[in-house]
Amino acid sequence: MKYTVLFLFVLLFAAGITLGFLGRNVVFVKNSAGGNFPIAIKTPEPEKTLLILGDIMLGRHVEVLMDKNGEDYPFEKISGLLKGADLVFANLEGPIVNDHQRTPELSTFFSFKSSIATLLKKYNIGVVSLANNHLLDQGKIGLQDAKDLLALASVAYTGDPTTIDADNIFYTKLGNANLALIGFNATWPSFDKVKAFNLIKSVKTASPDKFVIVYLHWGEEYQVKSNAAQKALSHEMIDAGADLIVGSHPHVVQDEETYKDKRVFYSLGNFIFDQYFSKEVQTGRAIRVKFSGGSVSYETIPYVSKLSQPQPVL
Repeated sequence: MKYTVLFLFVLLFAAGITLGFLGRNVVFVKNSAGGNFPIAIKTPEPEKTLLILGDIMLGRHVEVLMDKNGEDYPFEKISGLLKGADLVFANLEGPIVNDHQRTPELSTFFSFKSSIATLLKKYNIGVVSLANNHLLDQGKIGLQDAKDLLALASVAYTGDPTTIDADNIFYTKLGNANLALIGFNATWPSFDKVKAFNLIKSVKTASPDKFVIVYLHWGEEYQVKSNAAQKALSHEMIDAGADLIVGSHPHVVQDEETYKDKRVFYSLGNFIFDQYFSKEVQTGRAIRVKFSGGSVSYETIPYVSKLSQPQPVL
């Protein structure tokens, strides 16, 4: 009987070792008696990437080009970059609506087809900022349509054109990184920066491990240098708890800086747009944020656009 009990004990002990090694690499080393002894080595956490883009405008003349060449046209030369990321985050520069009418060529009141939501998802754009000066171009109905159609396509959103609210924050996880994505529209005089600071502080206070990314619509159009107001606002937001700040609205690439070890990319420029009047409005960059083993690193990926088709610069 005692041999049976001993055998069962050894069997259970061996099973425990085996279960303990699941999900790990195992190497065997020789002990002093010449036998092999297993040692578990924890498998390194795979790197996860967040790709952040600038302004996406899929109406007006971009829509004309898509009707002529197919809906995939704007993404054809950059799809590999988008699909190679774990998550893509961009500024949606206009409402996706059910009752769509094509935007006239000279109009700045944008409207996008309802099918645009599924097109974004097809190209791995999983979250968009609605905090800009164009989401209300088709009124409150257009804004609500955009939210509903994005939700149906499983595309998340953050921010609002006018409202600063905790309900508009998008939370997600990439590997072991806990992210909070917050969009703010600072282009209108009604922007309440104190309320924005308090929202950032509340997120960081509740969860100090959250990596807070703020996407700001701000600055002056077509200016390649950030202004003093942008710099002051970005610094105050970092002081409030932001870990990364990216911007859009100028339609051109602006400078970047590091403040208190936090990165600020003042403007990423146009990603997809129908502006062709200068080299600057047809040049942009994506930011690849890499999360690995508790560390964060950044890679800037430049691209050029020709007739609303961005292509990475190799």
